[in-house]
Amino acid sequence: MLTALIPASFEREVRQGLLKTPKALPAKFFYDRRGSEIFERITRLPEYYLTRSETEILTRYGLRIFEHIQTAQRGGQIVELGAGSAAKISLLLQAAASRKERWTYVPVDVCQTALQGIQTQLAAKFPDVSVSPYHGDYLQRSWRSTSTSKLVLFLGANIGNYSPDHARRILTKLASSFGSNTYLLIGFDLHKPSSIILPAYNDAQGVTAEFNLNLLRRINYECEANFDLTQFCHAPIYNETLRRAESYLVSTQTQTVVFNRTYTRFQFAPGERIFTEISQKYTLPDCRLLLENSGFEVIDAYFDSPKYYVDILCRVHN
Repeated sequence: MLTALIPASFEREVRQGLLKTPKALPAKFFYDRRGSEIFERITRLPEYYLTRSETEILTRYGLRIFEHIQTAQRGGQIVELGAGSAAKISLLLQAAASRKERWTYVPVDVCQTALQGIQTQLAAKFPDVSVSPYHGDYLQRSWRSTSTSKLVLFLGANIGNYSPDHARRILTKLASSFGSNTYLLIGFDLHKPSSIILPAYNDAQGVTAEFNLNLLRRINYECEANFDLTQFCHAPIYNETLRRAESYLVSTQTQTVVFNRTYTRFQFAPGERIFTEISQKYTLPDCRLLLENSGFEVIDAYFDSPKYYVDILCRVHN
């Protein structure tokens, strides 16, 4: 049974974002059903190294991760924030099963379709694992409801979708919400040459462009708006100063977009940009400092072969 989502006002947040200077849209809104499907295609692209890197880490170090986790019950609760398709959880559940540990899996996501798919897949592969999906925003839920030992997964470099200051606030809130007896496994994309990073957000097949433009398609459907997708283009850059990839949708001409339900109009000039997403890149010292300043104690760090990426295991300070 899926936990019910208390819906936020999608249209209100979109209109607020388009009233900003410069215009901006929340990245969390990428993940409707179609957006989630497109993102799964992105993870398989040759340019998108992040998923391959983290899959390598979890395959190689899954057992070592669980060796560090001390639980009285030989198990507990695995909570995955922004689970998506939960493609990587199987690697960790396999490692846990080999240690005769019993964990309940709680995937958390804003896309209900993705959660339904997770239940079906894991029921077939791990029939002894209890799956309790939560449909909603993980930042809006308090996790202090049980005293069960927890392993929280924040994978996919999702923390990179926030500025370092915002990331620290989020992690501080999570540390406070989960409390003691909680471990966190978190993924960071490491700083490297832009020639490696930027193609991951601007692939040759145009799948990332389709993903970015799908946000306008969703707004058209859910807000009764009239964005013409042929008059916007996907335009990512790598900001060397801030060490982050930035994604924009750029208006190719003068145009007016109307939200028919609220009779709201937004003017766009040629070349005007809508800021849609960042992907922050970190050094290892940056990662450690962020976690320590957010209430976590670092236990271990796991790298892929080229050291493009790191998963860090830490524990909430008692």
